[in-house]
Amino acid sequence: MKNILLFCSLFLLSTGFGFAQCGANEVEIKVEIKTDNWGYETSWEVTDLAGTVIMEGGQGGIYGNFLTYSDSICVAADGCFFFEIYDTFGDGIFAPNGYKLYVDEVLVSSGANDIDAYANTTAHCPSPCTYTWNALNDLQGHIDGSNTLTIADLNFIYDIFDRFPECLAESETMILLGKSVIEDYDNTIGALFTTANTMNGFSKTPGTNPGIELARAMVGLEQGIFDQVFTPDVYSEFPQHINLWKFNSCATFPGNASPPSDSSLTHSMMILADFKDPDGMNPYYNINGDGTEHALRPTGFYLAPGSVARVTVPAELVGKDYYIRVGSHEWDLSNKPQFKRMNRISKKFAINTTNIEVFNPLGGAISILVPYGAAEGVVEVSATNILEAPFISIKSFYETQDVGTELSKPGPWAIFESENVMYTIPKHAIIPGQYDLIQTLQDWETAVRGVNSIMARQIIPDKHNMYMIADVMIRSGAYSIGYPMSNTPLNYFNVPGPAYFINGPGPDDETNFHETGHALAMTKFPGEVEAIVNFPYIMAMNYGLNVDLNEAVNYSFVPNTFDIDKTATHRMVSNTFGSARNISNTTTDEVRYQHRGYGHYFEIVNLLGWCPLRNFWKQESIDFENGIDHGINDQDIDSRIIRMSAAAQADRHRSARVSGQGLFDHGADRRCRARARVDDHGRDAQG
Repeated sequence: MKNILLFCSLFLLSTGFGFAQCGANEVEIKVEIKTDNWGYETSWEVTDLAGTVIMEGGQGGIYGNFLTYSDSICVAADGCFFFEIYDTFGDGIFAPNGYKLYVDEVLVSSGANDIDAYANTTAHCPSPCTYTWNALNDLQGHIDGSNTLTIADLNFIYDIFDRFPECLAESETMILLGKSVIEDYDNTIGALFTTANTMNGFSKTPGTNPGIELARAMVGLEQGIFDQVFTPDVYSEFPQHINLWKFNSCATFPGNASPPSDSSLTHSMMILADFKDPDGMNPYYNINGDGTEHALRPTGFYLAPGSVARVTVPAELVGKDYYIRVGSHEWDLSNKPQFKRMNRISKKFAINTTNIEVFNPLGGAISILVPYGAAEGVVEVSATNILEAPFISIKSFYETQDVGTELSKPGPWAIFESENVMYTIPKHAIIPGQYDLIQTLQDWETAVRGVNSIMARQIIPDKHNMYMIADVMIRSGAYSIGYPMSNTPLNYFNVPGPAYFINGPGPDDETNFHETGHALAMTKFPGEVEAIVNFPYIMAMNYGLNVDLNEAVNYSFVPNTFDIDKTATHRMVSNTFGSARNISNTTTDEVRYQHRGYGHYFEIVNLLGWCPLRNFWKQESIDFENGIDHGINDQDIDSRIIRMSAAAQADRHRSARVSGQGLFDHGADRRCRARARVDDHGRDAQG
């Protein structure tokens, strides 16, 4: 019997079982984990409202594969507790395995693949809104001086707003109390991001910026109200509280603007309500800030902070996944270590009727989001109680007639749009006459059409290939793809500020083209993920804008000292010259982030012109349309070489390389370019 008991004890220990016996006024929280073939990737924790870890598992990669682990703990029945689970690879736990969370043996949450890299849920919290109500009253008392909160108190209040933002919209009384706290703070101390200790941003981590705890708590409050109170449901019930409620932090970002003098005046704009599937291979479309695929259509309308505007759309857009966005800065900056603005400052409204009332306490540009597959053509959108913003357009159905008139419009952000390119910057960054704004926008369009032509993509797709925006910080930990592509930090106080984008494509835009290269989903050899993506810059500058090839190579990536010959030399002095390249993703890697990693592509251009590469990608696109998918990353080396050789007439290429004879047929290249230029003016690059 003793041996049997010992065996059972060891079994329970080895598989991580632990069960609690709870007393009166307690509940049991139980976590059950069933691992997949990568158990070491999974870890989890249960925390209380103060963030203290009270139970955890899997830390340090200790979980085995295809095993079940179960732990439980007794907690106060009137407390609040939270479950968080992590997967280091980011793909969750493969079903049918996963996690289950129980409270007193009742299943309250479960997950598997949908965990992705991180998931969280409230395990138990019977009265969360009581905490919120008390936090608002305590915070107001601290601001008006009737009580004094400690640093720990203020950090705790931030956690309450962060954990229970929905409680801020629980009732009219709660909404009005939250509004009153913000007004008191602005009047007594100054609006967020406008005071000396907040205007340059501050850390999100408690304790790293002494004296900033109150401001941090206020960010939690304003973000919660922005997310939960400024919604169509709350507006339908309490329009009188939403209308004219302005967040004064707008002064520092995205910018203040007075409401229109005549709120009844109607403004109209034509937009393209199409987003048809383009010919051939597609770029990545699901790179919007909210993870959707929609194409954004600017209107030139701008909502003043705190205003409510009425937007009118044709009936054919209703109920078909179209949306209105108010505020172009849609990237959520929750992943950033500092607050330089609120994490979320853009609002999105479903088009479920022909007249939609939209609002944002920070204001913002008004745009229409067009879903993938839409085909409603060019339609008119109108709005009342809005400002006009500078809108420089060279679209086929709408061209700006007078740039000076546009720049005189009151909206604080200027929007530039062509068929393939869009960008937006603060209006005050534009010095009238410094650049020919129409010409530089046309240069962007010509450059990107050059990329589309060489890649054998549809020359004018319905969604922009490049949409760039300036923000207080880049949106990720490193430069990244996106729609909008947010790799351009600015300080809104700098007037006029840097001339981002409006000087046209050039030597300072290798990052924009590098990230666009990622978004294009270019096919590549193994190891070229961070190399070939620099090649679109060369396509754009040399093929699109006729910049000298050597100059385009120079500025396609840093350092800007590598031309064609130096790149070839760099490859020839590589440790692996004559054998397979080092693609180890380490400091000895010979491909990523360096000219020699994509030098063979511009060497082909140097010797044979652009047509061999265009023919290669065109054939890949034709194959794709015919159901032959060669893949994107890590293509089969032999197959890719054979297909590239066929496109480049490899025997002539080899003889030119070996004998040194200049066999480049300039006449043939000119004829190929002429055919490509015909394509460049149409929608179809496949013919």
